Amino acid sequence: MRSPSLGEGSGWRRLGDRPVTDRGAVAAEFVAVMPAVIVMLLVLLTLSQYGVTQLRLQDAAAVAVRAVVRGDPVPDAHEGHRLEVATRDGLVCVRASAAPQGVTRVLPMPSLSAESCASKSAL
Repeated sequence: MRSPSLGEGSGWRRLGDRPVTDRGAVAAEFVAVMPAVIVMLLVLLTLSQYGVTQLRLQDAAAVAVRAVVRGDPVPDAHEGHRLEVATRDGLVCVRASAAPQGVTRVLPMPSLSAESCASKSAL
């Protein structure tokens, strides 16, 4: 029986007198790529948290403006959120704002805000 050749396509190369393989190449590539994958996951998590916070602010502003127009007290804001009520041109407007929190502090992100307005005579 012949031993496997060290020619092309065998995965073996000669370095001096000993054969050299590509063993460990996948592990090295994995180690090289993992930091980039982790950074991308952090960026995606940050952006999704940023988007969820924006949606929460919009909902909070809408609920608060409805309460103010009905004559109810302004509901409490979530932790880290601020609600400001203003009246202009026959409209009641509520502005909800928040600074980035949690993972969003990793990247320099602007603060978020949402505004909702309703007519005083809406009811």
